[in-house]
Amino acid sequence: MVSLSDVFAPHGRTKVQVIWELSVKQLADGKTGYTNSVISHPTDDFLNFIDKIGVSFEQAARDRQSASGDHNRRETPLFAESIARAARASLAAKSR
Repeated sequence: MVSLSDVFAPHGRTKVQVIWELSVKQLADGKTGYTNSVISHPTDDFLNFIDKIGVSFEQAARDRQSASGDHNRRETPLFAESIARAARASLAAKSR
């Protein structure tokens, strides 16, 4: 999925382009592996925003990586469990 996403910062908000890729693969033990990859790209709005507040691109990239990584670490397991619940429900409905 490609989207423009809001970034909330102490000095206001801006937007970045986000490319979100999900993948699933069967593992040898009968379980399923889930991978969530997120790549953010600066928009002109983002570049203007950091220039206006006096933050270098390198610092903004580090801050964005830290915030996105934290969010991804917390949300990915929850999202994976949501997918698993839906899959179990689908299988249960098909076996009726």
